[in-house]
Amino acid sequence: MIPFTQYLRPDGRFTAVHIDRPQDIEAKAAEVVAAGGRFEAEVLNTGVVSFEVVAGDSDDPFSVAIELCENGPAVLDAVDQLVRDAYSRITDGVFVDGSDECDADPECDTRDLEAPP
Repeated sequence: MIPFTQYLRPDGRFTAVHIDRPQDIEAKAAEVVAAGGRFEAEVLNTGVVSFEVVAGDSDDPFSVAIELCENGPAVLDAVDQLVRDAYSRITDGVFVDGSDECDADPECDTRDLEAPP
């Protein structure tokens, strides 16, 4: 099971939920969590579900990966893609603390993972 913090409308209360996925996806999710990632979910006012992996301090989190989908059967595929994206960012040298191994490489672009200034 993959642990998510689900934020609830209208006031942002939250609850812990778990989503069952195949073993390979859950193993990758466990590595994301071990590296400092946190899984979050929220149903937006439009009815679209936002899934996100965040990292960093709770006072200054930054996004590692995000998936949006319609609420319903598409949720499970979105969770799988979220896990794969977050896992690849970690294994490709972009770590959830916002740093990466390719700082010296001008071809490497990780601006979308860096914490805002």
